[in-house]
Amino acid sequence: PYVFALNHVLPPTIRILAWSPVADDFSARFNCRWRHYKYFFSPAGLDLAAMADAASRLVGENDFRNLCKIDATKQITVFTRRILSASVDREGDLCVFNLRGNAFLYNMVRHIMAVLLLVGSGLERPSIMSALLNADPAKPLPPFRAGEPAPPVVTGKPDYQIADPLPLMLWECGYGAGALAWRVDRPSARGGDTTKSPLRGMMCAHERAVVSAALDAHFLRAAEAHHAPPQQYFPLGAPGVAPLPPGAVMSVPLGAGAVKRAAVYVPLLDRKRSLTPEEVNERYRLGRGAKKLERRAAVAAVTTATKGDADE
Repeated sequence: PYVFALNHVLPPTIRILAWSPVADDFSARFNCRWRHYKYFFSPAGLDLAAMADAASRLVGENDFRNLCKIDATKQITVFTRRILSASVDREGDLCVFNLRGNAFLYNMVRHIMAVLLLVGSGLERPSIMSALLNADPAKPLPPFRAGEPAPPVVTGKPDYQIADPLPLMLWECGYGAGALAWRVDRPSARGGDTTKSPLRGMMCAHERAVVSAALDAHFLRAAEAHHAPPQQYFPLGAPGVAPLPPGAVMSVPLGAGAVKRAAVYVPLLDRKRSLTPEEVNERYRLGRGAKKLERRAAVAAVTTATKGDADE
């Protein structure tokens, strides 16, 4: 019972459902042809049509340097990635941003989701996504659709807070045909044997989550008997939504119930810009990167000298 044996030594937050034998040269990372991410969020106060419009602009091959975190230690110079599909869909009481692509950059999905939440709130228009993807002056993007102006070129990432990590999930990885052959434990000869099923623990975790959500809703209703709910201003300008009065403090959504309080919203394209990836990489090479190379060279020299002494 390999599945049961693995789950027995893993924490309850990690469950093995099946396993597959693979070739000796198989790499879960480098043999992966596409990855599917999901980000769950509440639709309350959001314009889902505007979010879907912004998401549709991601499809295809684009430069995502303004929608990721630059890790200078990796010295990445190519930020082009291909997105195969991007959609905003309903799943029960929640919505989910489905994103599938051939590869992703560091914190790329959380950056994209942060912009989608700004669009859904009405603080930014869907065209902001096209502007952030228009990062290479040598290859400017055309208008996304007829009637739209060409997006401005944005060579440096505007300063903005990325979405909360809790609702983000790597949902599925795609591999070539025949690369995997999933296997599960054989049923016990005694029949049933539900204690070894990975579903048992998952069902218990789901029940606890349902009870916790019900309790929170119960406490919220009790509190509303004494306190008025805070005024909702999002999505801005939508029918039935109160207009934003001067000096009002907004709760800009960051996902999973997290918000950023702000009395004034500065449009993304008017914010301070980060250094370009080229500038970040060069600063690292001349600073910490140069010191790291010096340490490696010193260690290599000592190792070579020690080996030479041993050979003598």
